[in-house]
Amino acid sequence: MRRRTLVLMTALAAAVSLLATVAPAGASAVPTYYPSGPQANVDESSLVGWRQCWSGTYTDRSALADVLAACDGDHLLLAAGPIDSTVFDVVAAAPRDDVLFETGTGNSTHVANGVGWYFDDSSSWGFAPAGARVVRNPCDVVGSSLWPDDSGGLRVCWHTQDGFLDAGWRSGTHDFLNESNAFRRAIYVEAPDRVPPTIRAAVSAGTSGSNGWYTSDVTVSFTCSDEVGGSGIPVGACPADQTLSAEGAAVASVAKTVADAAGNVSDPSNVVSVSIDKTPPTLNPAVPGPVYLGSTVEATPGATDMVSGVDSASCSAVDTSSLGPKSLTCSGTDQAGNVVAQVVSYTVVARVPLASQDCKGSGWRTRVDATGRAFRNQGDCVSWVATKARNGASG
Repeated sequence: MRRRTLVLMTALAAAVSLLATVAPAGASAVPTYYPSGPQANVDESSLVGWRQCWSGTYTDRSALADVLAACDGDHLLLAAGPIDSTVFDVVAAAPRDDVLFETGTGNSTHVANGVGWYFDDSSSWGFAPAGARVVRNPCDVVGSSLWPDDSGGLRVCWHTQDGFLDAGWRSGTHDFLNESNAFRRAIYVEAPDRVPPTIRAAVSAGTSGSNGWYTSDVTVSFTCSDEVGGSGIPVGACPADQTLSAEGAAVASVAKTVADAAGNVSDPSNVVSVSIDKTPPTLNPAVPGPVYLGSTVEATPGATDMVSGVDSASCSAVDTSSLGPKSLTCSGTDQAGNVVAQVVSYTVVARVPLASQDCKGSGWRTRVDATGRAFRNQGDCVSWVATKARNGASG
């Protein structure tokens, strides 16, 4: 029978009680990798969110109080495997209170997270699949070379004695490891998450115009992230989209922060500043009048824009080749690319010649007599002016 020391047992019980009930400062949420039930052939790189707090070979002997003081997390993960490999034979995890639940020296287990746990400071410490039979002598022999069973690869058992984690005994199906330096035992705790998350704002929607302007409302979305192995961003914690609807050359979003599951708060996000012009230019077109037949007239668009400014504006040509009502189109474009067009109406009228001088050159082509009749040539125009002059003198 193993010797038991009452003083050591009392000291260990006090240490376990204290460490199992007091959450460590800065403790994080449940690690990213948190398997349900024992897991076989797990690479160390998969243990995201865990920190190794103790390790040793199967020949090492360590005070349990020291081991548990070093492993002061809210969750524990036990692992075992060959010392020359990064792949553990088997691992299992659960809340600290469950892993250290005192089961005595019998064959009962405490089930938590799909694992049957057993612990006694002067017998053995280990696990098996939840509901699986355990036979401790003092370590569990089910599934070992002494008692073949299909669940052997999912079991770990370490000897304890007088408050010490003692040498031995099994790592999955590998057993009788009391004198083996070829296998290691390891304990992990959740890695405290003290690194704040990050948040970044960027335009996610909007109609791009010209010269860097937008011609519609702009949506700003946030991307939130936490470090690999961190506690993570809770669902719904990343800020909602912002809609920028004001017009101007520098319309800015509002900086936001985000907190991860451990309560770390990010720095404020970047501020997104955009130029928005949703309004086309205003036109006040004009055709100088009166518009005479054959004359040269230029219409003006009268374009103004109060946001991005006018980029270009013009009117189509004024047609004076024939008499009567006509129309033309003026258009304008602002710096953002908004376009406006407006139709302008005008009427082409004729002038009667007042003197023979008005008939010279091509002047006769743009004149008519008092009845609106076009002149056939310059002589016809001059003759009409002379006849009009005589009739006026005789009257």
